[in-house]
Amino acid sequence: MSGFDHWLDSIRAKPKRYRQRFALGISLCITGVIFFVWITTFHIKTDDASLASVATPLQAAGQTGGEAISVFAGKIDEAKSAWAKFTGSMSGAQNATTTAQNPQ
Repeated sequence: MSGFDHWLDSIRAKPKRYRQRFALGISLCITGVIFFVWITTFHIKTDDASLASVATPLQAAGQTGGEAISVFAGKIDEAKSAWAKFTGSMSGAQNATTTAQNPQ
């Protein structure tokens, strides 16, 4: 029996939960290596101006993420101002009700 077969048998002897975590870890490592190789292939050095202006996937994701964050921040600001208007109108209505109930 070779060393690899012995190692594989020792993994098979472990509990099912351990084997599942081990399989997940190995698959994540392999996926990470493939992703790293894939990302590094997008760095193209050329004198062609048309290719120089093309964004890498990470740059494109950063730009898209930045735009999404800006839009989200704008929506939060809109919600804050709408809430301020709502609470302001509610306090004004409450003051008017209190004044109408207790005229002096």
